[in-house]
Amino acid sequence: MVPTMNKMLERANERGWDERFAKSQDLLGAMAAQAREEVARDDVFPYDPSDRPAV
Repeated sequence: MVPTMNKMLERANERGWDERFAKSQDLLGAMAAQAREEVARDDVFPYDPSDRPAV
């Protein structure tokens, strides 16, 4: 069976997402490490969703 053009485009799009996701892992890891360091230093504000301003 020959893939349709839509299927070919869909597969190319998926490969693009996979490549971009793979490239973002270093940045995401660095951001997570920074967040853990901030928490360890107690340099964060508590998150309380009930403090959100009403919309």
